[in-house]
Amino acid sequence: MRNTSSYVYTLIGLMAFATPSMAWVQFHGDAEAKRISGVRNSDRVVTIGQPESDDEFALNKVTWGERSDEPCWFQVRNTDMTRHPTASDTRYDEVNRCEQSGPTERSKRSVGYSGFPNDYTVATQQPVYITGLRVCMNNGRTRIKGIQVEGKQPNPNFDSATILVDLDAIEGVVNSPRRAQSNCNGNWGRWSRCGRNQVVVGLDIHFEGGLRPRSATGIAAQCRKLAREGALTRPEP
Repeated sequence: MRNTSSYVYTLIGLMAFATPSMAWVQFHGDAEAKRISGVRNSDRVVTIGQPESDDEFALNKVTWGERSDEPCWFQVRNTDMTRHPTASDTRYDEVNRCEQSGPTERSKRSVGYSGFPNDYTVATQQPVYITGLRVCMNNGRTRIKGIQVEGKQPNPNFDSATILVDLDAIEGVVNSPRRAQSNCNGNWGRWSRCGRNQVVVGLDIHFEGGLRPRSATGIAAQCRKLAREGALTRPEP
């Protein structure tokens, strides 16, 4: 009986040690800046997101707004990839190059993945994370007027005990939502995409010079690679 009890306690201890919150997914290496979508302004770049965080946060939503027709405010939502997303596992980072009053509410646009099953082409509870984006410019190529993103699910089959550590094993992106102002006029630029097995963890936003409000002219994705080592398990719902 003593041996049986010892075995049960050992098994419980091993199960506790292998909880999903320990190593559901991990990053490997530092963040890498990718090519710019839009127009470069190298001396006026602001990085938002969590590219240097010790935690496993990745982007799944981008919001921006204008003041006097100038795209001058940007916000990104980051969620913890090691947990099922809740309010406590979400961070918002923003940059404001508008005037003190900030962007107008009616100018705000959001694009990304909300974290609910109806946001995906595959109806699962597993979050989608951004793996690339591109911008739409005005006719003069002086201002960003739209953003399109694409994303992938680390585990498109939520019933599985493990994730697909290699995102490139997923065929195509989940979907590619986009939002734009009326004067985008279809001027979509090239993509700023993550490399093999990477997700977006931050954005480098390029602004024009001069007095505020200052227009954003280009965006580059900051990406980090998912680790391949280990048996990684999904978070608890």
